[in-house]
Amino acid sequence: MLHLLWRHFPRRECLRAVHVNHGLQAQAGAWAEHCRSQCAAWGIPLQVVRAVVEPRRGGLEAAARRARYGALFAATGARDVVVTAQHADDQAETLLLQLLRGAGPKGLAGMPVSARRTVGAATRQLVRPLLRWPRAALRAYAQTEGLTWVEDPSNVQLRRTRNYLRHAVIPVLRERWPRLTGSIARSARLCAEAAALADDLAALDLRQVRAQGAHALSAAALGAMAPHRSRNVLRYWLAEQGLAVPAHAHMRTVEHDLLGAAAGRSPRVRWPGAELRRYRDAVFAMAALPAAPEGECLTWPWKHQPVLELPPGCGRLEAMRSRGAGVRNDVGALTVRFRAGGERLRPDPRRPSRAVKQLFQEAGVPPWVRERTPFLYAGDALLAVGDWWVDARWQAEPGEAGIGIRWLGAPPGRPGEART
Repeated sequence: MLHLLWRHFPRRECLRAVHVNHGLQAQAGAWAEHCRSQCAAWGIPLQVVRAVVEPRRGGLEAAARRARYGALFAATGARDVVVTAQHADDQAETLLLQLLRGAGPKGLAGMPVSARRTVGAATRQLVRPLLRWPRAALRAYAQTEGLTWVEDPSNVQLRRTRNYLRHAVIPVLRERWPRLTGSIARSARLCAEAAALADDLAALDLRQVRAQGAHALSAAALGAMAPHRSRNVLRYWLAEQGLAVPAHAHMRTVEHDLLGAAAGRSPRVRWPGAELRRYRDAVFAMAALPAAPEGECLTWPWKHQPVLELPPGCGRLEAMRSRGAGVRNDVGALTVRFRAGGERLRPDPRRPSRAVKQLFQEAGVPPWVRERTPFLYAGDALLAVGDWWVDARWQAEPGEAGIGIRWLGAPPGRPGEART
């Protein structure tokens, strides 16, 4: 691929190569030297980067792939186009793997020729120009051009699923169906079209099922849909937020336990990478929340430290000087605690104190947000709850200097969240 670009790309001066060293093979250093030698011969700048492979889920191959793309995206800029050399045989292997995993149209679409892809905080245009060319054609080209290359010895280890398909399954299939690779590629393109149509329908349906005034979906509206359409819109919505899409079994649990929950319940369905939670009619999506803090007590010298980081999953507090709003300025250092039960507050000076539990219910604060809401104290006196209510005894008078409190990075579901 690099040779083709070097020979035919009209702006050769824009080309640069990145070699990712995964550190998984004893020969990795020699491979990097091969890349340096080849790029030097063609006058192409080369950057060699080391990727840290951390197998967490999906095995070593998946971990190496995540590390590889992370390194490639980190080594490039937002306006760069990342070009990789997957070919038609790679596409066939990918589609067969997805088929054996029970994937739907989106998985069976395989790898797109061109797509925007996000890894971490980086989004790049990723292009695979060789997807229509089989491995044999590329090998013949390399031999004709007198190119040299490196063979990764791990590519022949049959214990790896992709290698088993490559060496033990696909050759047998190709004996019976010589045009196997082209047929599979055509199926992938048709599945990509079907997946695009499903996304178009989901985008239309999403407008109908959004919960009013919240970054959430309506459980009633989802439940009124045909099951295949509600599943489609949920998958689309989760992917739109960069969250992991649930497997079929988890989606069935969502339908039964979450959408079908009785009134007054707040169910949660969790899978690797995401979770859905319901409160009243609203369904919220989020990354899995850390455990709620219990018994935490943080000192906040707000005048010298205007930002206070809260425990994981609880966000942070910011103090801003204000006038005629917020907490009185004569308050010294605050302490921040979390809900223990039985707290009372008097936000309206014309009315008696009220149970914070009742305030939460009237404001529509979901249980998981209540558990992570910061309570601000001066000594043993409760001054404020989050950035929603300040006790009347501690409210700044009109024209009086005060402390404006903002609670940022709160868990999804807090009232007043922008609708997106």
